Amino acid sequence: MPGLSELLLPNNEIQLKNDIFSNLPNLYLLSLNGNKIDYIPRNIFQNLSNLEQLSLWNNELKNFEDGVFDHLTNLRLLELSLNKIETLSDYLFNNLRNLKNISLRRNNLKSISRKVFENCTLLMSLKLDQNPNLILVDDVFSNFTHLKSAYLSENKLKTLSATLFSGSLNLKTIHLDQNELEDLPQYIFKDLQKLQNLFLNYNELSYLHPEIFSNLRNLEELNLSYNNLSTLDQNILKPLKNLKSIDLSYNKITTLPEQILSRNKKLAKFCMTHNGFDFDESKFGSMMLFSSPSSMNLKKVDLSYNKIKKYPTILNTITTMEEINLEHNAIREIKVTDMKTSNPGLLKINLDFNNISRIDFSHSNLFRQKYADKFKTSVIMPNNPIFCDCQALDLAKYFTEDDHPVKMFLTLESGWLFKCSGPGKKDGSSLYEIPLENFTCSLDANCTNNGACSCSYRSLDTSILIDCSDRNLSVVPTLTLSAITNYDFVNYNQTEVHLEGNQLDASPNEYDGYSNITKLYLQKNKIKNITWLPESIQILDLRSNAIQKFDARSLRLLNNTKLRKLYLGNNSWTCNCEATNLSLYLREHIKKVDLEDIRCNRTGHQLMNLNEKDLCPLPLDIKLILAFIVVSCLLVVTSSIVFYYYYKKEIWIWLYSRGLLCCGGEDVLDRDKLYDAFVSFSHKDEDFVLEHLVPTLEGGDNPYKLCIHMRDFIPGELINTQIFNTVKNSRRTIVVLSSNFLESVWGKMEFRTAHTEAMREGRARVIILIYGDVDLNSLDDELKAYIKTNTYIKWGETWFWDKLKFALRIRNRKGKFSRRYLNMMQTIDSKFQLGKVKKQPKSDSVIETAPPVRLDAGNLEEKCLTCIA
Repeated sequence: MPGLSELLLPNNEIQLKNDIFSNLPNLYLLSLNGNKIDYIPRNIFQNLSNLEQLSLWNNELKNFEDGVFDHLTNLRLLELSLNKIETLSDYLFNNLRNLKNISLRRNNLKSISRKVFENCTLLMSLKLDQNPNLILVDDVFSNFTHLKSAYLSENKLKTLSATLFSGSLNLKTIHLDQNELEDLPQYIFKDLQKLQNLFLNYNELSYLHPEIFSNLRNLEELNLSYNNLSTLDQNILKPLKNLKSIDLSYNKITTLPEQILSRNKKLAKFCMTHNGFDFDESKFGSMMLFSSPSSMNLKKVDLSYNKIKKYPTILNTITTMEEINLEHNAIREIKVTDMKTSNPGLLKINLDFNNISRIDFSHSNLFRQKYADKFKTSVIMPNNPIFCDCQALDLAKYFTEDDHPVKMFLTLESGWLFKCSGPGKKDGSSLYEIPLENFTCSLDANCTNNGACSCSYRSLDTSILIDCSDRNLSVVPTLTLSAITNYDFVNYNQTEVHLEGNQLDASPNEYDGYSNITKLYLQKNKIKNITWLPESIQILDLRSNAIQKFDARSLRLLNNTKLRKLYLGNNSWTCNCEATNLSLYLREHIKKVDLEDIRCNRTGHQLMNLNEKDLCPLPLDIKLILAFIVVSCLLVVTSSIVFYYYYKKEIWIWLYSRGLLCCGGEDVLDRDKLYDAFVSFSHKDEDFVLEHLVPTLEGGDNPYKLCIHMRDFIPGELINTQIFNTVKNSRRTIVVLSSNFLESVWGKMEFRTAHTEAMREGRARVIILIYGDVDLNSLDDELKAYIKTNTYIKWGETWFWDKLKFALRIRNRKGKFSRRYLNMMQTIDSKFQLGKVKKQPKSDSVIETAPPVRLDAGNLEEKCLTCIA
């Protein structure tokens, strides 16, 4: 197979013979990995002069005969890792002048002399890591002008020569990590101007000379993690003008010079985890770490696992900052306003596992208005000992309110993981599980004269809570709230007192300091009556006491307060005549009283359901008297009806002759009105009025005469004058109440004019017609009061037109009633004519006047007199 170019024979346990590859002169790649080869014959590669890649990885080779690689003059890659090689002869690689990559990882090499690679002048990559007993000759890697990477990790190296890399001008990557280096020569890197990556992590370095990196102007990555450094000289990093990443993790650094990063303008990542760094501002001079303009390209800063106690806000001023890791520090409190950033993108901050007990939301609203649309910040911090007192309310609201304003610019991740560290029983509870009203702060101040009560502040409703419950008190304690003003976070306008579960037989009085309390809980005591209540009280709980009745004075006390909730259940209420007023009070305040539990002590009936008859039953003799009176009244009424039926005409005439009957009722008042109705509406509802209301009312058999302002108002006259005159000259005013009407100034004026005229006449003149959806709660007070006390008609409801026409009933329409009325009046006047004497010219003769006609009911028998009231 002379044309074969690649031969891969892994994991076959091949036995190599001298001539095994003799017929493969064009072989380019040969892989013999994992074959347990422990010996290679000296002439096995003599016909492989074209071989460029040879891999003997994972075998059992210990030594090589000199000259075994002499025929591989074109070899470029030699892989000898994971063997048992102990020594390399000085001349083993003499003919490998084209070798570029050699790997001797994970062997047992003890030493390498300068001559081993002396003729490998084109060598670019050298991998000698994981040879635990290796000792390097002083200048073993010097003057390799093509060498770009040297891997010397995990070799237990303790010292290095200053000339180790001398003359190797093109080195870009050096791995010296995971050794036992305690010190480095000052000039070990002096010729490495092109070095880009230097790994010195996992050593024992405790000191670095200030000029050790003086020539590494192209260094981009420096890893010094896992050493014993306690600080760095302020000038040590100044030459590294192209430094992009530095790792100082797992050292013993407690302080850093403020100017240490002043020249590293390209630094993008700074990592210094697991140190003792406290970032104490007082330890810095005129400038702080990261405050230099040279730090303005930082994207990631990792200061986790340190001793930082205060959040370093200087990091947020860096416009390019993307990630800040401060987990596992000692930060105690943060402010929402500290979370702002100059980065227009998203800033991620990790504050997990700190000592943060409070998150200050003060000024967040003003802050939101100014910055909400300019930045977004995401914060991880669930594992912190949040103290769930009154000052944690804003944090709880943040998680429970979907539209919380702070969420516009700040996201607190993993909210369900936030746990409380106290106070009391809240320890270990999820922040989500605690009701907002339970976020309270205990106050050390004595709020009562007996010192037996606890005092706290609830920020949800800015209330002072005084807890005297279950103290076996027989006397009401006096409140003393003067010391509360010493707390900065307390700003209260309500006072809540708990006195339940004691032995009190009387409620507090005005001299006990209760004048301004808003909530008073007195259940489970022995109170029989209340003698005083503060006007400011909103909630009063008197359940489970010894109260049997509320007299008129007690009810007056209740009515003179601002009570929103009253609890009177589980008392021994006596249901007799004295309870009538209480029953009435309960019915008038259904929503504020616990009606279900207010029951009679004997029958168990709900007091609210008992009327005066139930509470005050009449004796039998009184019932008989009342029955007699009722029967007598019925007889009188029946007799009166029969008498009226037979003598109706005579009665009307008799009443009229004495001015006791006003025939026609409202028709007499409306007799001279120009219009049946004036329609008040918004111009936006014109279509409804003209298409529905006007055609129906002005048409048909009994049309009404309507006044429509667009048709009937006189041009040129003042509008308010025309409104007044039109209302006055109309029998009724129809108000088309709609959402558009509520916006009409003239519409409201028309209503007020009609309403005022109706009140002056003492009768109903205004007809409310609701058109469309109208929020009755949004009406002004005058219109709302009228709606509550008068019925109205709604467009679209059943019998709409019948209801409207009934409300418009005008009995003398078309003159029907008027004619009957006038006929009756003329008849009556003619019968009551007592003699009109015509004036005659004077004469000497005597002229006798006709005798007056005597009025007799019989004279009117044949006349039809009709009077419709």
